[in-house]
Amino acid sequence: MTRAKALEEADQHEKARMLKNAYFHSEVIEFANWVQINEEELRVRYELLAQIESLIKASISDAEVVMFGSTANRLALPGSDIDVLVCLNNVTQNKTY
Repeated sequence: MTRAKALEEADQHEKARMLKNAYFHSEVIEFANWVQINEEELRVRYELLAQIESLIKASISDAEVVMFGSTANRLALPGSDIDVLVCLNNVTQNKTY
């Protein structure tokens, strides 16, 4: 096999590899779009967060309620949980045993 023929075959293999990678990449993107939560589900989760915040603030008015995790960064799947952090400014501890 001549050097030119070997280079041509190597080039064809590289092009085929690049096409397969591009196809795989598009399949992964399509799958990710299919499994992630939609806008309606996201809206419902934020409504739930508002209700949780309202319940907490009814007892602890200066509490700060923050969502974090997969829902907050839009990586949640349908059925995944909602991670909530409650921050309190002036906490006193009552020790009862």
